[in-house]
Amino acid sequence: MLSISIIDATRDHICNGKLVMVYLLVLVAAKNVKSFGSTAWKYLKVEAIPPFTGGFFHGPGGRKMENFVNNKFEGLMGKIAGRIREMDAEEERERLERALAIKIAIQKRKAEEKQKLEEAQKAAKAKAAEEAKKAKAAAAAKAAEEKAKAAEEAKKEKPKEKPKKQKKRKDKGGRKGAKGAKSRRKKPRR
Repeated sequence: MLSISIIDATRDHICNGKLVMVYLLVLVAAKNVKSFGSTAWKYLKVEAIPPFTGGFFHGPGGRKMENFVNNKFEGLMGKIAGRIREMDAEEERERLERALAIKIAIQKRKAEEKQKLEEAQKAAKAKAAEEAKKAKAAAAAKAAEEKAKAAEEAKKEKPKEKPKKQKKRKDKGGRKGAKGAKSRRKKPRR
C-alpha cells in the first residue's frame, strides 16, 4: 500500500512511459520480496518461534495469519499489475485516437481538395461557356454586318441579265447504247 501511494503522489510528475517502468520495477520487487518472505517465514516458523507457541503458528491461527498476509500481498501485486494494464490500454487508446484523427484529417483534406478542384472546373466551364457565347455573338454580329453590306452592294449594282438557257441536243446515234448504233463485240480468242 505504501508503494502505491508513493507512486500515485509522483504520478503527476512522471510521464506515462516512465511511470509504467516504475510500476514494473515495483511489481518485480514485490514478487522477489514475496518469495524471500515466504522462505524466511518457513525458517522462522521452525527455528525462531517462542516456546510453547508452536501450536498457534502451526495450527489454524498460523494458517489464518499466513493467508491474510498472502492475500494482502497478492492484492498489492494485483493492483500494480492492474495499473500497468490500465496505462497500457490508455496508451493504446490514445494511439488509436491519434491514428483515427490523422485518418479523418487526411480524408477531410482530400474532400476539400476535391471540392476545390470541382469548383475550379465549374468556374473554367462557366468561363468557357461565357467566352463561347461572346464569340457566337461576335460571329453573329459579323455575319449580320456582312449580310447587310452584301445587301447594300446588291442594291447599288444593277441587276444583271439572266443567262440564256441552253438547248438540249438531240441524240444522233453515235454514242454507245443509242438506238441504231453498232455493237462492238470482242472476238473470241483462239
